[in-house]
Amino acid sequence: MKPQTTEDREKMRHLAVGGGLIGGVVLFLCGGVITWMLAISSVFTATATRNPNTGAVTSMGQGVNIPWGVLVMALGLIIAVMSVIYGLVNARSPGKGTRETFANMTVIARFATDDTGVLYTEQSQIEFLDDPKYYVRLSGATQGSMEYQCVEEVFWMCGEGLKGDADIQGRWLGAFRPYQVPHVPVV
Repeated sequence: MKPQTTEDREKMRHLAVGGGLIGGVVLFLCGGVITWMLAISSVFTATATRNPNTGAVTSMGQGVNIPWGVLVMALGLIIAVMSVIYGLVNARSPGKGTRETFANMTVIARFATDDTGVLYTEQSQIEFLDDPKYYVRLSGATQGSMEYQCVEEVFWMCGEGLKGDADIQGRWLGAFRPYQVPHVPVV
Protein backbone atom coordinates (compact mmCIF):
# COMPACT_ATOMS: atom_id res chain seq x y z
CA MET A 1 0.00 0.00 0.00
CA LYS A 2 1.29 3.41 -0.97
CA PRO A 3 1.86 5.82 1.98
CA GLN A 4 -0.55 8.72 2.17
CA THR A 5 1.10 12.00 1.19
CA THR A 6 0.22 15.46 2.46
CA GLU A 7 -1.18 16.14 -1.01
CA ASP A 8 -3.49 13.13 -0.63
CA ARG A 9 -4.62 14.32 2.80
CA GLU A 10 -5.39 17.77 1.41
CA LYS A 11 -7.44 16.24 -1.40
CA MET A 12 -9.37 14.18 1.16
CA ARG A 13 -10.17 17.35 3.13
CA HIS A 14 -11.50 19.04 0.00
CA LEU A 15 -13.52 15.92 -0.83
CA ALA A 16 -14.98 15.82 2.70
CA VAL A 17 -16.05 19.47 2.54
CA GLY A 18 -17.48 19.26 -0.98
CA GLY A 19 -19.12 15.87 -0.47
CA GLY A 20 -20.63 16.91 2.85
CA LEU A 21 -21.98 20.13 1.38
CA ILE A 22 -23.49 18.48 -1.70
CA GLY A 23 -24.78 15.50 0.30
CA GLY A 24 -26.35 17.78 2.92
CA VAL A 25 -28.10 19.92 0.31
CA VAL A 26 -29.39 16.82 -1.53
CA LEU A 27 -30.63 15.33 1.77
CA PHE A 28 -32.31 18.63 2.67
CA LEU A 29 -34.07 18.80 -0.70
CA CYS A 30 -35.16 15.14 -0.49
CA GLY A 31 -36.56 15.77 2.99
CA GLY A 32 -38.44 18.79 1.66
CA VAL A 33 -39.98 16.79 -1.19
CA ILE A 34 -40.93 13.96 1.19
CA THR A 35 -42.50 16.41 3.66
CA TRP A 36 -44.44 18.15 0.89
CA MET A 37 -45.73 14.82 -0.51
CA LEU A 38 -46.79 13.62 2.94
CA ALA A 39 -48.54 16.92 3.67
CA ILE A 40 -50.48 16.85 0.40
CA SER A 41 -51.38 13.19 0.96
CA SER A 42 -52.64 13.91 4.46
CA VAL A 43 -54.81 16.79 3.22
CA PHE A 44 -56.46 14.55 0.63
CA THR A 45 -56.90 11.73 3.19
CA ALA A 46 -58.32 14.09 5.80
CA THR A 47 -60.76 15.52 3.26
CA ALA A 48 -61.89 12.10 2.07
CA THR A 49 -62.37 10.65 5.57
CA ARG A 50 -64.44 13.43 7.17
CA ASN A 51 -67.51 12.40 9.06
CA PRO A 52 -70.42 13.78 7.02
CA ASN A 53 -72.50 14.58 10.08
CA THR A 54 -69.93 16.29 12.32
CA GLY A 55 -67.22 17.29 9.82
CA ALA A 56 -64.54 15.77 12.07
CA VAL A 57 -61.47 14.24 10.44
CA THR A 58 -61.29 10.52 11.17
CA SER A 59 -57.85 9.80 9.66
CA MET A 60 -54.75 11.81 8.83
CA GLY A 61 -53.37 9.05 6.66
CA GLN A 62 -49.66 9.48 6.04
CA GLY A 63 -49.63 12.89 7.73
CA VAL A 64 -48.39 11.24 10.91
CA ASN A 65 -45.04 10.67 9.12
CA ILE A 66 -44.44 14.38 8.38
CA PRO A 67 -42.01 14.70 11.34
CA TRP A 68 -39.76 12.13 9.63
CA GLY A 69 -39.54 14.32 6.54
CA VAL A 70 -38.76 17.35 8.69
CA LEU A 71 -36.09 15.29 10.48
CA VAL A 72 -34.46 14.39 7.15
CA MET A 73 -34.49 18.08 6.18
CA ALA A 74 -32.89 19.07 9.50
CA LEU A 75 -30.25 16.36 9.16
CA GLY A 76 -29.35 17.56 5.66
CA LEU A 77 -29.12 21.15 6.84
CA ILE A 78 -26.88 20.16 9.77
CA ILE A 79 -24.55 18.16 7.49
CA ALA A 80 -24.25 21.04 5.00
CA VAL A 81 -23.60 23.65 7.71
CA MET A 82 -21.04 21.47 9.51
CA SER A 83 -19.20 20.86 6.20
CA VAL A 84 -18.93 24.60 5.60
CA ILE A 85 -17.74 25.20 9.18
CA TYR A 86 -15.14 22.41 8.85
CA GLY A 87 -13.88 23.94 5.60
CA LEU A 88 -13.62 27.44 7.08
CA VAL A 89 -11.84 26.26 10.23
CA ASN A 90 -9.45 24.16 8.15
CA ALA A 91 -8.68 27.07 5.81
CA ARG A 92 -8.06 29.48 8.71
CA SER A 93 -5.51 27.27 10.47
CA PRO A 94 -2.65 26.44 8.08
CA GLY A 95 -0.25 25.62 10.94
CA LYS A 96 -2.45 23.06 12.62
CA GLY A 97 -0.97 19.64 13.28
CA THR A 98 2.32 18.21 14.44
CA ARG A 99 5.59 19.65 13.22
CA GLU A 100 7.62 17.17 11.17
CA THR A 101 10.97 17.40 9.42
CA PHE A 102 11.11 15.98 5.92
CA ALA A 103 14.42 15.32 4.18
CA ASN A 104 15.24 15.73 0.50
CA MET A 105 12.46 18.17 -0.36
CA THR A 106 12.75 20.07 -3.64
CA VAL A 107 11.57 23.65 -4.08
CA ILE A 108 9.45 23.70 -7.23
CA ALA A 109 8.24 27.30 -7.06
CA ARG A 110 7.80 30.24 -4.73
CA PHE A 111 5.44 33.17 -4.98
CA ALA A 112 3.64 35.81 -2.97
CA THR A 113 0.13 37.22 -3.02
CA ASP A 114 -1.16 40.61 -1.96
CA ASP A 115 -4.42 41.31 -0.15
CA THR A 116 -6.37 41.24 -3.44
CA GLY A 117 -5.08 37.75 -4.30
CA VAL A 118 -2.81 38.77 -7.20
CA LEU A 119 0.09 36.34 -7.66
CA TYR A 120 3.66 37.69 -7.84
CA THR A 121 6.68 35.60 -8.80
CA GLU A 122 9.37 38.17 -9.61
CA GLN A 123 11.69 39.23 -6.79
CA SER A 124 11.51 42.89 -7.83
CA GLN A 125 7.70 42.82 -7.51
CA ILE A 126 7.64 40.91 -4.21
CA GLU A 127 10.05 43.27 -2.42
CA PHE A 128 7.68 46.23 -2.70
CA LEU A 129 4.40 44.55 -1.70
CA ASP A 130 2.53 45.75 1.38
CA ASP A 131 1.80 42.85 3.77
CA PRO A 132 2.13 39.96 1.30
CA LYS A 133 1.49 36.28 2.02
CA TYR A 134 4.39 34.03 1.07
CA TYR A 135 4.00 30.54 -0.41
CA VAL A 136 6.47 27.84 -1.40
CA ARG A 137 5.62 24.74 -3.45
CA LEU A 138 7.68 21.77 -2.33
CA SER A 139 7.90 18.25 -3.65
CA GLY A 140 9.10 15.17 -1.84
CA ALA A 141 8.94 11.41 -2.10
CA THR A 142 6.50 11.02 0.81
CA GLN A 143 4.65 14.35 0.55
CA GLY A 144 3.80 14.77 -3.10
CA SER A 145 3.68 18.33 -4.40
CA MET A 146 2.10 20.85 -2.01
CA GLU A 147 1.99 24.59 -1.43
CA TYR A 148 2.96 25.75 2.03
CA GLN A 149 2.54 29.20 3.52
CA CYS A 150 5.56 30.66 5.31
CA VAL A 151 7.11 33.83 6.69
CA GLU A 152 9.34 36.13 4.65
CA GLU A 153 12.63 34.84 6.09
CA VAL A 154 11.83 31.23 5.16
CA PHE A 155 10.55 32.34 1.74
CA TRP A 156 13.90 33.87 0.79
CA MET A 157 15.72 30.68 1.87
CA CYS A 158 13.75 28.65 -0.69
CA GLY A 159 15.41 29.18 -4.02
CA GLU A 160 13.71 27.37 -6.89
CA GLY A 161 15.39 24.06 -7.59
CA LEU A 162 17.09 23.76 -4.20
CA LYS A 163 16.92 20.55 -2.19
CA GLY A 164 16.92 20.49 1.58
CA ASP A 165 15.22 19.64 4.85
CA ALA A 166 11.81 21.19 5.46
CA ASP A 167 10.01 21.61 8.79
CA ILE A 168 6.30 21.32 7.98
CA GLN A 169 3.35 21.73 10.29
CA GLY A 170 0.02 21.20 8.55
CA ARG A 171 0.15 23.57 5.56
CA TRP A 172 2.80 25.79 7.16
CA LEU A 173 6.50 25.74 6.25
CA GLY A 174 8.37 26.59 9.45
CA ALA A 175 11.94 26.25 8.16
CA PHE A 176 13.88 25.20 5.09
CA ARG A 177 17.54 24.22 5.31
CA PRO A 178 19.06 23.83 1.83
CA TYR A 179 21.77 21.25 1.29
CA GLN A 180 25.28 22.49 0.61
CA VAL A 181 26.46 21.30 -2.79
CA PRO A 182 30.24 21.19 -3.21
CA HIS A 183 31.52 23.43 -5.97
CA VAL A 184 33.13 21.48 -8.78
CA PRO A 185 35.37 23.62 -10.98
CA VAL A 186 34.79 23.37 -14.70
CA VAL A 187 37.93 22.29 -16.55
